[in-house]
Amino acid sequence: MRFWLIILFLFFSLTLTLTLTFSCGKYDENLNYSIASDSNSSSNSSSRFDYFTAAKAAGPVISPALISTDMFVKDIFNNDIVTKATWSSGGILYEIYQLIRDYQYPRDEGVIDGSNMYKAMHTVNSTYSSSSQCTTIADQSVSPPFNFGSDQIDQTYNCSYSDTSVSTPTSGGSNTYYTSLVRKEVGNESFVNVGWSYVGSNTTQNAMQGQFNTTTKQVKINLTYLVTYSSTNKYSVRIHVSGNTDTGLFTLRLSKCSISSGTTTCNSIAGYGYSKGSNYYLFKVLQGSSDPKYFCFASDTTETVMKSMSDSGSSTVPSNCTNYAANLPANYSTSGSDNPSSTNSFTGTGDYKTTLTWQ
Repeated sequence: MRFWLIILFLFFSLTLTLTLTFSCGKYDENLNYSIASDSNSSSNSSSRFDYFTAAKAAGPVISPALISTDMFVKDIFNNDIVTKATWSSGGILYEIYQLIRDYQYPRDEGVIDGSNMYKAMHTVNSTYSSSSQCTTIADQSVSPPFNFGSDQIDQTYNCSYSDTSVSTPTSGGSNTYYTSLVRKEVGNESFVNVGWSYVGSNTTQNAMQGQFNTTTKQVKINLTYLVTYSSTNKYSVRIHVSGNTDTGLFTLRLSKCSISSGTTTCNSIAGYGYSKGSNYYLFKVLQGSSDPKYFCFASDTTETVMKSMSDSGSSTVPSNCTNYAANLPANYSTSGSDNPSSTNSFTGTGDYKTTLTWQ
């Protein structure tokens, strides 16, 4: 009898673990804030200005589907399960999913590539955390290493940080990381301006600006990166997101461009709506010169739901999202003119033009 009681207890314990691990829906920033040891916490950052968590709390996050545990299991009792997309690439919905799907460290290392918005924000947050011992500088304007145009956050900064590190991967060779950052914290508001690059099997150039107020819960982020495999094989991503971490009301502009043998192909997304609650958000998608497609997503849309939707979208705004259409921002150009396309697209200094300059 005691044996069967033990088996029953283990069964219910495992059921509870799986339920907590795979509950679908919007990312819960309260869980992230309250459990410091959780693997989803942002880089073990001690800073109260957590841009990674803020971006996920304000912006749209697509929860991945449950993968059969006989395929990808790392440590089920630690909730550390590697999840890969369960559908094929090629369609616009798959592209959107990869750009804004949930990212958790270290669970998703080696699973989600650098085009994911939240993986990039995790890198930014790691840098912000490392800059806690930044050097005081005279309060001054510092230009970002990329011209963000009308999205740009014009601000002065009073603390600087830079770092160069070299690592040797198991495959041999070496990877070099260059990081340059300025920031300013005034009361409950933070401003940050970052440039960083990676040189290894490919070259990645990155620029980010952020503004976050922990009182109003408003966050604004500009982010761009260019990944160069060769002179004729590259891709770039540009993102602007602003929103409220409490209400989940957000505005998004996002463009991903691929450059292959001199041909540039871009998908451009403009979004507006709520990423929380029983609400919706609207995406207007442009692909080359094609007519726009509209997609209306429930706030708690998951990979499973997105996978079941048609890539055709709608030529008109779906009824559940009609109230959001007037607030859609302008799409980035599908020509690629708003995205970086070469080293010279960056305006900073140094070999990879991502280094900030201050006095």
